[in-house]
Amino acid sequence: MLLKSAVCVAVVLLPALIRACEEPKHCAKNEQFCTTREKFRDKCPCTCAADLNLIKCCEHQKFEHAECRDLCTYDPKNELKIKKLSIKCFNDFFKVQYCSSNGHSNSTECCLKHGVTKDSPDNPGCSVFCEVKLPKCSRTFEYLHCARGKQLAIGVKCARDNFDRPKWKANAEVNCAT
Repeated sequence: MLLKSAVCVAVVLLPALIRACEEPKHCAKNEQFCTTREKFRDKCPCTCAADLNLIKCCEHQKFEHAECRDLCTYDPKNELKIKKLSIKCFNDFFKVQYCSSNGHSNSTECCLKHGVTKDSPDNPGCSVFCEVKLPKCSRTFEYLHCARGKQLAIGVKCARDNFDRPKWKANAEVNCAT
């Protein structure tokens, strides 16, 4: 009886779940627009789910400087913004990392597979951000190189690809490790 009920529920709900993610065919082919075009995100919510989640998470965090929320994007061209805002937004960078990793979801395997450098006691590698470990406060400046170039682009892509469902908390206490 229980199995029969479960099958009935699945048969009734499955079409609704499938319809919930019906989008125009161009969505999947043009997912690069999820990071830069709000109208595209509105028309393609399933394709852009990770991007919408990142934006929503950042809206629910307390930033010291409002313009630091501009760093809340999976756009690989974000490097210019990071360079411009890296000092001003230094304390907020961990909030951006928290949200872009969807509440500290681990994407280490993807990062290492694609060449992100591994962290060691002597050499600060960028995989620490994929592992969602926060660097010690005394060493944070050693990781500034991770916010630039190929390491950043790979980490951002892996974090985005790792998204499955929202896992973040509003007003999370996110700071460097003491």
